[in-house]
Amino acid sequence: MMPESDENAPQKPIKISWWKVAVGLLLVLVEIKNCLTPNRDIPDALKASNETQQFVIYLVSCAIFVVGIGFIVAGIRAIWLKRS
Repeated sequence: MMPESDENAPQKPIKISWWKVAVGLLLVLVEIKNCLTPNRDIPDALKASNETQQFVIYLVSCAIFVVGIGFIVAGIRAIWLKRS
C-alpha cells in the first residue's frame, strides 16, 4: 500500500509576522519624514558641524532605512517561501 500524497493534505495558511512588518514600516516612514521635514521645534538637533559628521548622519539614516526594509521583508518572507 502506497502512502497518501501530499496533494490531498490540507494546506496550512500563510502566516505573516505582522509585528515585523509594522516595526519596519514605522522605521521607514519615520526616516522618510525626518529627511523630508526636519524638526521645527529644535532647528539645530541634527546639524553637522563638518563633512564627516554629515556623512555619518547620512550613513545612519540609510542604515535605519535598510533595517526597516529588512524587517518588512522578514515579515512577509513566508509568502515567497510558500510559492516556491
